[in-house]
Amino acid sequence: HRVHIARAGFFDVTRDVVLESGPARIDIRLIPTPAYLAEYVGHAKQRRMLAAISAGAGFLAAAGGPRLLLWNPGKKQQAEDHFTAYKTEVEGKPAGTCDMTCAATLDILVSDLDAKRKRDVYGWVGVGAGGALLAVGTLIYALGDDPGRFDLKSERDPLASLRLRLGAGSLALSGFF
Repeated sequence: HRVHIARAGFFDVTRDVVLESGPARIDIRLIPTPAYLAEYVGHAKQRRMLAAISAGAGFLAAAGGPRLLLWNPGKKQQAEDHFTAYKTEVEGKPAGTCDMTCAATLDILVSDLDAKRKRDVYGWVGVGAGGALLAVGTLIYALGDDPGRFDLKSERDPLASLRLRLGAGSLALSGFF
């Protein structure tokens, strides 16, 4: 029998085979055309770069969030101490002696304290968004194509035939030894 295999983006393969009784297996490796290979490798490398950028940005944000959350309490305490000290000073004055400058200073100190209290939300957003970006980057990398998929591998390399396949609700590792 003559077997002819054709697939878009790959060179055609024709083999003559003799079938005998029992199961038969024919191993044929399709070789991609240069145009298809260039497109495939370019796309795979682009996805890997996107995965690295996403995971890197996620790592930085996830690491920066807790740093802000650990650094900010000291700043909040400092602002609260400034406000309390000035408020105590103002309360020690005779009634009605707090002029426009005094009131403006109190407003500035209250605004500063309020801003430092609200800053914690940025730390929590950094932790959440960073974790999400890190997960997305890892997922893009894991599910993306391997740019070296069509590289010729040595038959002496026992790991060269190993393949990891992700499916709907499944994970499979296969190879030839």
